[in-house]
Amino acid sequence: MEQISRPIIKPVSLFTKLLIGLGKILFAIIIILALIGAYYLWIKK
Repeated sequence: MEQISRPIIKPVSLFTKLLIGLGKILFAIIIILALIGAYYLWIKK
C-alpha cells in the first residue's frame, strides 16, 4: 500500500511555491522602482 504514489499535490507546498513566486515578483518590482527613482533623482540634479 505504501508503494502507491498519490498524485494529489499538497496545498501547503503549492501555497509556498506561489508565495515564493510572488515574493520574487515583488522583489523585482521594488528593484525596478528604486532604479527608476534613482534615475529621476539623477536627472533632476
